[in-house]
Amino acid sequence: MRIPDRYTISGTALTAEQQQKTLELLKLPANTGPAEWWLTEFEDFWPYQTAPGDVYFSRNSDQSTVKRPPMVEYVSSVFPTDPTVYAVAGLFVLPVAYRLRRGRKPSAAAASEGTDLA
Repeated sequence: MRIPDRYTISGTALTAEQQQKTLELLKLPANTGPAEWWLTEFEDFWPYQTAPGDVYFSRNSDQSTVKRPPMVEYVSSVFPTDPTVYAVAGLFVLPVAYRLRRGRKPSAAAASEGTDLA
């Protein structure tokens, strides 16, 4: 079974400082590895349930630099962000609120008679 040719980032050279820190963390001698290190990030889609075997890597004929495609994260809000929703809601709510408020004021005849409507 062959692993799919999917890699995310290729062609990122590590600095000498990054190489030294890696060797220190792995407790390896300073002269371990090539003079120039390159970072390649793989996304692992290997079907371990089907084939729990070893994975090997081989040189690709295309050695060009590969960049990760932009990662887009969609977020949603509890409240609508479109002002049109609030404008339409206002068209329905404001007239009703106006009528209710206007209905609570005492009429001119009741005010002249001195009756209290509260």
